[in-house]
Amino acid sequence: MTCYIKSFLVLMLIVSLNAFSEQSTEASKLYITNGMGDNHIYANVGRAILVRCYNRIGINIEIVDVPMDRMLKTVLDDKADAALFSNFTTAQEYSESLELINVPLFSLNIIAAYLDDSVNISSIDDLKNYSTAILQGTKSFEKILESVGADFQTVTNIQSTIDMMIYGRVDYFLHSQYEFDSILRRIPKDIAPDIHLTDPILSIDLYHIIHKKHAHLAPLIESELLSMQASGEMQNIIDDVIKSYQK
Repeated sequence: MTCYIKSFLVLMLIVSLNAFSEQSTEASKLYITNGMGDNHIYANVGRAILVRCYNRIGINIEIVDVPMDRMLKTVLDDKADAALFSNFTTAQEYSESLELINVPLFSLNIIAAYLDDSVNISSIDDLKNYSTAILQGTKSFEKILESVGADFQTVTNIQSTIDMMIYGRVDYFLHSQYEFDSILRRIPKDIAPDIHLTDPILSIDLYHIIHKKHAHLAPLIESELLSMQASGEMQNIIDDVIKSYQK
């Protein structure tokens, strides 16, 4: 009888260890949503930083492409573990379900492009004097425009926004500074020389976001990102990715 009990206990221990091992394996891989596509400059900046960060704290990640407007919602619905990044204001709106890693991955310098010489934009307040179109799902841009009462409409791709500006349906095109090099290359050469670019009118910090169920990982992630930031490694990653898009 004693042998039977011992055998039973050993069997239960093996089963428990196997179950724990499976849970540990599952927990060691996180699924992170990316709403910008796999060839987007900021997506690749975020990807490069986070892959290195998570590797150093012993966690594998898989970055999954989703539509822009599903990047946070997929995490909120508990169908993914984290979002590549979001701005501070949007993350705070969902603070009951999401944990913001309080180290900016990088900053977006927002500028405007326009064709008509009569357009005069030098600050956020000036945006309300003109009409624009922005990409569907770019919540940070929506909030900027709504805050100043600007007239805007949403479109599904960048080319539509460019076309609307070229044909006079909107006055300007609002986007991030780093991306304008590649965007301008898509504009017909006979029009591109007439495009005017403003100086940056706003800077938006972007932060990594994780689901609250992984909140215990936040100090580890934050500590590693701070270390990468202090050493200059994070900026080197950003510079390398940006340079690769300028070739």
